[in-house]
Amino acid sequence: MPHSSLKHARGARLALICLILAACLGASGQDAPATFSGNLGGERVTLSAAVHDVGGVAYVSLNRLVDQLGGGMTLMTGQGEISLDGASAVAVVNDAAVRTATKQFTLQHPVLAGDNALFIAASDAEAFFREGFGVAVTRTTAAAPPVELSPSTPADALLEEDPAALLAPLPDPAPAPAAVEPLTPVDPALTEEAPPLEPVTAPESAAEAPASATVAPESLRGPVLALALDAGHGGSDAGTTAQGGVLEKEVTLALAQRVAEKFKERSKIPVSLTRDGDRAMTAGERAASGGVKPGALLVSLHAGAPAAPEGAGVLLLHAPVTGRGGDPDALAGRAQSFAEGLAGKLNGAEGGAKAAVRAAPLRLQTAAGVPCVLAECGTLSTAEGAAALADAARRDALADGIAAALAELLNEHNARP
Repeated sequence: MPHSSLKHARGARLALICLILAACLGASGQDAPATFSGNLGGERVTLSAAVHDVGGVAYVSLNRLVDQLGGGMTLMTGQGEISLDGASAVAVVNDAAVRTATKQFTLQHPVLAGDNALFIAASDAEAFFREGFGVAVTRTTAAAPPVELSPSTPADALLEEDPAALLAPLPDPAPAPAAVEPLTPVDPALTEEAPPLEPVTAPESAAEAPASATVAPESLRGPVLALALDAGHGGSDAGTTAQGGVLEKEVTLALAQRVAEKFKERSKIPVSLTRDGDRAMTAGERAASGGVKPGALLVSLHAGAPAAPEGAGVLLLHAPVTGRGGDPDALAGRAQSFAEGLAGKLNGAEGGAKAAVRAAPLRLQTAAGVPCVLAECGTLSTAEGAAALADAARRDALADGIAAALAELLNEHNARP
């Protein structure tokens, strides 16, 4: 069979699997949960997600697992970008391949999409988190046999794409099925990448939510009393390693030191670093550093995004406002305000790096109890981005722009009555 026909046959088969998944999600009834144990930065986390039977394979919500680890996900047409503890990975729908900034690995089963979420085979969870993020996740209990659900009418939206267009010429993740009539490709205009959606998060129960620091009133309102700059990664955690050996942990430390130096020249607000050397730190240790105190703004600097948003050199992440109220939403709202204000200053500066803003769960904010903005400053995942960050002059110019924008934003904020 010609290669193109094989691709269409695979696309048809995987599209059918996605339709089955959509039907299962739309049917009534509860599936038995799968339970996992995770270890993130030395902290133990219990994960749980409902099991869905798809062609005899047990699938679980990847969004659900990522959310319980304190990460986030952005869904786009045909793929999802997963962010966890400062690292990122991209999973393609109907494909078993997953790519990070430094490598690509293959799961045993394809990633599927349905109900505005991604689903992963339960048996692939351990490899996904180990290879993608260096996080240990282990299945702790065997789930009861999945409930076979009766198909219902699938969502029309799932029929709008040509699944074959999403497939790379990779080895078939499963034995070839009987011949299937190829799907008719749709208009290419329908398969163009859609604007990113807000990350999908699942509600947490009190038992699943990570431990939170006490939130002081100063962190929710009033002037900013201190700026804490966090250099992402460190020590044994190198973060992204670019071609040529440029390490994210070294780039973030250089950026943090330069931002602190230039910020002091423009503002009287005290500024400090969570780390000033090459050492590994958990989220709890970063949150416990001296500069992270009530009334502070915490800005965590990274440079490992798989790809920067088009036209943007800095991606600013803040925790999503859930609408549930309380201190977490108040912190998230304050962090969102600072992220949007910082983006406005960066975008308004002539010749400076342009910024984009996105919402994503931030474990560091949960641990610190103060508003936190995670800044992806360029990217080491492309040759051009790595060259820019390896060049001291260009890196310093980026840091100078961030320092100037932060100083202007916080000085104006504190001057308000």
